[in-house]
Amino acid sequence: MTPLSVVADPEAYPPLSALNDLLFCARRCFLHRVEGGWVENHHTAAGTADHCRVHQARDSDPAAGRTARGLWVVSHRLRVVGVCDLVEFRPDPGGGPDVPFPVEYKRGKRRRLDNNEVQLCA
Repeated sequence: MTPLSVVADPEAYPPLSALNDLLFCARRCFLHRVEGGWVENHHTAAGTADHCRVHQARDSDPAAGRTARGLWVVSHRLRVVGVCDLVEFRPDPGGGPDVPFPVEYKRGKRRRLDNNEVQLCA
């Protein structure tokens, strides 16, 4: 078992967002992740701006609970790394430590594919 203190090199594991790309379209994932191809358009530019906004620190309401923005996460078991848009830490009803709930921001209508849910769950 890998100790929790080990910090993963972001280059060693693929990003969580690659799971989303792969499930949406394997060819596009290859072009984006391996070939380095990316076509910026108004949709992708707006999504980038949204992510920059959500990762900025803000004052939060203590009554709403603790939150973390732009939180780097790693899973040595799944061999992935990523940045959470937002993580809400909610009190455990059983009195244990706060329970993390990741929140992923996406633009547009919810699609019939489950690629966004896979990214969030990973």
